[in-house]
Amino acid sequence: MSTSLKAACVAPLRSTNQRELTEQYLREAAKSEGANRARLQNAAIELNMDLASSIAARYSGRGQDRQDLSQVAAMGLVKAVRRFDPERGDFFAYAVPTMVGELKRYFRDRCWSIRPPRRVQELQAEALATASELGQKLRRTPKADDLAECLGVGPAAVAEALNAHDFYSPASLDAPRGPGLDASLLHALPEQEDGYERAEAFATVASACRKLPARDRRLIYLRFFCDKTQQEIADEFGVTQMQISRMQKRILGSLREAIDGDIPKVA
Repeated sequence: MSTSLKAACVAPLRSTNQRELTEQYLREAAKSEGANRARLQNAAIELNMDLASSIAARYSGRGQDRQDLSQVAAMGLVKAVRRFDPERGDFFAYAVPTMVGELKRYFRDRCWSIRPPRRVQELQAEALATASELGQKLRRTPKADDLAECLGVGPAAVAEALNAHDFYSPASLDAPRGPGLDASLLHALPEQEDGYERAEAFATVASACRKLPARDRRLIYLRFFCDKTQQEIADEFGVTQMQISRMQKRILGSLREAIDGDIPKVA
């Protein structure tokens, strides 16, 4: 390893040509092993941290801390340096897509409070990236129609993707409902509705009842839906009231087993 490179590993870098020095570090690192290789790679990483920060800045304004985004981009830079083969082309042509991909994965996997479909996530990233460039070209804020034409998709798909931006950080329930309204969003939510629980329990019991023999279903229907007494049911079945009592106990027991003990709440 050359004397200049050894010094650069332990002293601040003052080169005016960042690209050439980075490539020189990586070429020397490819020929080195162990600690020397790690020092050269670390020097290349430190030299390009400003590049990682500038790429992360493109993704700011989406509800995520800028420092967190810089760290994600830095991780992409580290991966690019560790994996780069100087024989296969330009480092920056490899490193920039690597850092961008790391940021996109971060937003896709970690930043959604409510996760939309994958196609919406990917289209949103493309739309936001295109909006900045298209805005400079048009000298105005591009509309959904402009982005749709540029991306080759329908305006409705672009609108859906842009609206999904709110999924990163939903509005607080303590936020006001609107201009001039004192009540918060929390007050707009419905009160607890017992009917939902009752409907769910009814559906569960109905499913279990359909599995009973016809005679048992008839008994349950007469007893709990028609409000017949055991004696009235006994008269219809041609048996004693005691037999109906035992039959009812047996049927309810089998229903409890079928629905894992939910029948007492319904009864």
